[in-house]
Amino acid sequence: MSETIKAFVADFAANERAKRAMGYSDTSQRLQRILADSQVDDSVISVKYTRQSAQITESDIGVKVSSYRDGLVNRPRALRQVGNEIWVGNYSTAIARFDENWSFLGYWGRYANPNNTPDGQAGLGDFVVDPANDLVVIACQSYHRVRAFSMTTMQPLWDFGDGIAGNYGQGRLYNPYSVELLPNGNILVASYNGRGVVGGTTGSNDGFLAEIDAATGNAVACIKKSNTVKAPWDGDVRNPVRVRMLGGKAYVSNYAADVVSVYDPATWNLETTYSKPAGFDIQSVGPRGLCLNDAGDQVIVVAREPSIIVAIGVADHDYKWHAGEQAFDDRSSARNLAGEMQGPWDVLPLGNGLYAVADYGNNRVTVLPEFNYAPVQYQGALPAGYRLIDEGLPQGFDPSTMTRLVRLSEIDDAADLYLPAERIPQ
Repeated sequence: MSETIKAFVADFAANERAKRAMGYSDTSQRLQRILADSQVDDSVISVKYTRQSAQITESDIGVKVSSYRDGLVNRPRALRQVGNEIWVGNYSTAIARFDENWSFLGYWGRYANPNNTPDGQAGLGDFVVDPANDLVVIACQSYHRVRAFSMTTMQPLWDFGDGIAGNYGQGRLYNPYSVELLPNGNILVASYNGRGVVGGTTGSNDGFLAEIDAATGNAVACIKKSNTVKAPWDGDVRNPVRVRMLGGKAYVSNYAADVVSVYDPATWNLETTYSKPAGFDIQSVGPRGLCLNDAGDQVIVVAREPSIIVAIGVADHDYKWHAGEQAFDDRSSARNLAGEMQGPWDVLPLGNGLYAVADYGNNRVTVLPEFNYAPVQYQGALPAGYRLIDEGLPQGFDPSTMTRLVRLSEIDDAADLYLPAERIPQ
């Protein structure tokens, strides 16, 4: 056997061991027959392909800020698409605006204590923008207020909540984590704690949903309350942290109950609930932000406890895929690599199977693809007269694009490839 073939066998054996360690298929029978033939010459060779780059974007906003207030993104809580812009709602600074290429456009609003400053918006839990009515509404969660502004002038319009945390009280909020625009133009508020804002204050201290008049800031109705006996699957809420109108339905993340509830906003009848999906090993979800995928047949849920996003079938409620590496200690400072998040809060679909995630603990926005994989580009040159042996290629490798799908956690360590090639018969 020639020296070229011997070198190939050594390279290929090493590559096969690496492939098996990563779950790739065993050597094809065809290639085994070729290598076993002692009469073969240089008709089979090993071609080196060098890893070029991973096709997953990380912009300046992916860099951890250097101090408590400096930097473009600081403890992001909420993400919104506003026309051609992406707005990032930060807990510890003003709302940051970016274009679709993640170029920074400036800040909206003023970071200040809303209980002491008429136009302050600190302690942001969520926000919603209604350009048609020149309206921005911010849930100042840690200051127990919902505050409305003019989108164009940034002037404050009204407040709901008196800034005092309390279980009781007409017009009082207790950790309002989320706001959303209802089909009738009013504002839906999710208060994590409290017993209601109008129509009495019965129930438990596990939060409520309230409708607020968008023009005046007055309470219209307490839509759903928590109950010491009933649970989200009975139609009530329990510690709601995120509300979103998706596909004409109102989705509510009940954090403490580990359940997402879906309501008809016309009647507020419960239509369905989502909990830990079948077919996925996960201790708990701890749902926060959510959205629908491009096709509208999967609900994408931010699972706070394992610090991932997980896709659940809208119709069958089964596990579909997840992105991010599971970890149950979101305080670890080491969780800042590609695909690793710390206590994420919100998710926004970007199209083409990409999602922006408010990576709260890492002070960044992370862009993740579906299925927890991203394509890595490879470059190499086949000698004239040779072709790759298709059934000997690594799993996930596409010879037409010279890319291989790699788990996000393995992108930084993706090695060069040695691919089997054969001489084209004359």
